[in-house]
Amino acid sequence: MNAVLVKGDAVGVTMYYGAGAGAEPTASSVVADLVDITRLHTADPTTACRTSLSSPTSSPTPASCRWRK
Repeated sequence: MNAVLVKGDAVGVTMYYGAGAGAEPTASSVVADLVDITRLHTADPTTACRTSLSSPTSSPTPASCRWRK
């Protein structure tokens, strides 16, 4: 079981819980995240956000990626 405890001003402390994904799906997600991070750090900075954050049909300008600096 997994749980998340959230504290809000209006509602106080609340807890959400449920079954986890399991060892294999979690490991797969962690590896995928590490691959994505590696690609972002080794990619050409003018194209990194194009390949990782946008759909294949869109083509943002490098200015749209300035938040990555």
